Amino acid sequence: MKITKPVIAAFLCCSSASSAWSGAALSLADAVAGSVEHSYELKSRAAEISRAGAASRRAAAMRLPGLRFRSEATRGDDPVYVFGSLLRQKAFTMDDFALDKLNEPSPMANFSSSLELSVPLFTGFRIRDSRRLAGIAAAQGRAVYGFAEKGTAFETTQKYLMLLLKTELARLAGETAASTRDELAAADRLKDKGLVLGSDYYAAQAVLSSLAAAETGFAGEARAAAASINVLMGGEAGAAVTPSGALARPPYSLPDEQELLSGLEKRRGDITAAGLQSEAAEIAKNMESNSTLPQIGAFAGVQTDTKDFSANPFRHMAGVSMTIPFGDFTRGARVEEKAAEKTRAENSARAMRDAAAGLIAEYYRGYESAKAVLPRTEEAEDNARRSLELFKPMFRQGRQSVLEVVRAEAALMSARAARTEAVFRLHSYYAALMFVSGNLDGARIAEISAALSGGSK
Repeated sequence: MKITKPVIAAFLCCSSASSAWSGAALSLADAVAGSVEHSYELKSRAAEISRAGAASRRAAAMRLPGLRFRSEATRGDDPVYVFGSLLRQKAFTMDDFALDKLNEPSPMANFSSSLELSVPLFTGFRIRDSRRLAGIAAAQGRAVYGFAEKGTAFETTQKYLMLLLKTELARLAGETAASTRDELAAADRLKDKGLVLGSDYYAAQAVLSSLAAAETGFAGEARAAAASINVLMGGEAGAAVTPSGALARPPYSLPDEQELLSGLEKRRGDITAAGLQSEAAEIAKNMESNSTLPQIGAFAGVQTDTKDFSANPFRHMAGVSMTIPFGDFTRGARVEEKAAEKTRAENSARAMRDAAAGLIAEYYRGYESAKAVLPRTEEAEDNARRSLELFKPMFRQGRQSVLEVVRAEAALMSARAARTEAVFRLHSYYAALMFVSGNLDGARIAEISAALSGGSK
């Protein structure tokens, strides 16, 4: 599966959230395992590996001798046919030399059976090269399957992280809305005493409506993320999904950037396959260059001919044949075509590596940025909480407007949401880095799943 940069960027941006879901808790590791098991793309890639394996066995079998049986029944009065059939049946007599029989023979039947053996001795290296091509195709199939499996794991991971983000933001919006309702209930009592301005009261009501709208929106986006995960796992889109754990400060130890770049061609199956395609094009070019070499083979056969099966005389023949093609004016163009394919494959592999290196650089710095932002968001959350704690008693004493308290509630929610989104970015950038560097294997998925399962809301 090909994961493009815009798709990754869409996952890494964050702005909405989701409500908690009922049902059995689902860990990231379980979600990835279900998606990989259900993926029809991976099933298709597995079939391609099987096809390449069969092609490899077919190429290996080209070295083996070929055995062919042939049988035919004929009848005719063609003079040459009748004369030859009599000879092959060993039924020729002196009477058959009569001119009238030679010129106007009677119709004759012949039943012929033969067994022929052929052995390739030299094929201009075509058998050897065919086996090498089949081996490369099998290696390409395995490499592409591995990359597609990591792509499925990455897609599921990002959707799972998005579900956690939306769930947490919906919870924050719901908690803030509930607290705001309590403040407005107190404002109702103070308003009766003339201690709350009507304009402030209705402005606070507007903030509450915005919080309720945010909670509803986040919950809907959570359902969308859950539906997407369900479909990836082969389930019903509307089935309930409760993610286990929550977004928490991750314990990841980010590898050095150069370490992520080193060996990229081996870890990234798509780049590996592109490099193998260059090797295949080189072999194909050599096959075209060798197309003028002689084809040498040995053959042997036995044959029997009979008129009525009363006698079955046998004959045999063995020999060696050689074929040399001359005058193939398309050979030069075919060689140039394969050479161009080799150049294209080499440049394609280089372009894919450059693209991967660019994404590694981008996501590495994105991770470092999110890591630097997180303490700032935690500081902002602490300050917003202190501000709200100071505002509440002053409001109940009639010394602060309800609007200021509600704004403080909203400010605390924004700070908590910013911290949650920073944590989300850390997990998301880490998963993206592991994917584009070819490191998103089972161990990495287990690491991310454990980090999420250890989180607390």
